[in-house]
Amino acid sequence: MNAEDLLSSVFPDQVACAENLTGELEIPEHPLIEQAVRDCLEEAMDIEGFERLLRALEAGGIRVVARDLTEPSPLALEVLAARPYAYLDDAPLEERRTQAVMSRRWLDPQSAADIGRLDPEAVERVRAQAWPDAVSPDELHDALLWLTFLTTQEVEANAAWPALIQTLIEAGRVLKVDVGTGARVWVAAERQALFVTLGDAATRAAALVEIVRGRLEGSGPVTPLAIASALGLDVADIDRALLALQAEGFAIRGRFSPGAAVDEWCERRLLARIHRYTVNRLRAEIEPVPARDFLRFLCEWQRVSPAARMQGPDAVAAVLGQLEGCELPAGAWETEILPARISEYEPAWLDEHCIAGRFVWTRLAARSADPERGAAPVRATPIALIARRNLKLWSAFTTALPSDQLTANARAVADCLGEQGASFFDDLVEGAHLLPTQVEAALAELVALGVVNSDSFGGLRALLVPADRRKSPSGVPRRRRIAIFGMADAGRWSLVRRRVGLEAQAQS
Repeated sequence: MNAEDLLSSVFPDQVACAENLTGELEIPEHPLIEQAVRDCLEEAMDIEGFERLLRALEAGGIRVVARDLTEPSPLALEVLAARPYAYLDDAPLEERRTQAVMSRRWLDPQSAADIGRLDPEAVERVRAQAWPDAVSPDELHDALLWLTFLTTQEVEANAAWPALIQTLIEAGRVLKVDVGTGARVWVAAERQALFVTLGDAATRAAALVEIVRGRLEGSGPVTPLAIASALGLDVADIDRALLALQAEGFAIRGRFSPGAAVDEWCERRLLARIHRYTVNRLRAEIEPVPARDFLRFLCEWQRVSPAARMQGPDAVAAVLGQLEGCELPAGAWETEILPARISEYEPAWLDEHCIAGRFVWTRLAARSADPERGAAPVRATPIALIARRNLKLWSAFTTALPSDQLTANARAVADCLGEQGASFFDDLVEGAHLLPTQVEAALAELVALGVVNSDSFGGLRALLVPADRRKSPSGVPRRRRIAIFGMADAGRWSLVRRRVGLEAQAQS
């Protein structure tokens, strides 16, 4: 609003209603107006260079060469599709996207060739579709009318055509004519006059255009040499006919077949069909699979389906390697995640991998502490199981929690770990001068905040399992090693090292 008020006071005609203005618009003399005009003409544009260009054109110093192109030049295309608001026409957005795709033709040859490469299968498919597939004399006669001619080799390539041709010859509807040097082709009786006029210089060019036109309709991408060889004519004559068809917009030149060493010609509608088949194939490659197939794949890949489930202690490492870095609720790891992927899962298997130093559990995502709320529920804490060799890489994406955001008991336990290093639960009780229940609550808070972890997964399991259920009944024989559920048997507790470690803050 302030800018509009300033503009109204400096340049009132600019914001006035155009219907109330008469005559030419007078630009006032004001420093702001002069600066704006200079910025537009000299900073955003090069008005002096444009004036030099106009003077050189007027004086004849620059030669102007006019060319008829099938599409705008790169400069003209930018003028037509200037962004974001300088449009010179009312073309919709869809057409402008099409123009943006067409402008790729002005890229360097290598990039343009990669973008515009056609599907070889699409090229062969269109060739097969364009070529006549006559199964009766009438169908073969109709094909000769629009195809203009057939060579002897083409007739013999189809097992049924020689008999059909013989039937048409006996009916006087097809005959064989001499065209060029040693070339004889089969033509329909109605097309005989077209080939007779090839001997007349006045009508030769027009006749060749019609002959080549019909040939392109049934051949797909073809070289001028192939057409000239079939007719026994010079390639130059065929080139002139093809250029005439190009001027009409009927034929397009390019290298469409895979590995083509020379330019080919193709009828426009057939080339559009090749492009459509190519685009459909490319779209099919990136088309998303149905949701049911994706879910079926996920169950197989995640080894959740019964047929893909693993067995034995070694399966724990394979599953954890697949889930590395994935943070899941702490209470779900041994109740849902691992048992769903490993048959007859035993908690002791995970403890063995953690105690051996292969894997470590920790929280990666940062969370703000709430001293008034105390320890967060550990069961819902997002915990990740990571290979110890990759712990530094994963920790680089996390930040340390300032020590002033911890409760008093949690700060005391963190300070104790910072001074003593990795410590057992009994050592923490003695070093922090707290009750065992207070140390356990402090560890729960530090685990929920991603500050500490233990050597064994039993440390986290001990925080998840209520105290009255941690001790296994004595005297019950077990063939497998039982899991550790007690805090005293959870191994050593230590601070999780971050980019700015809490341990350094505690020591400072």
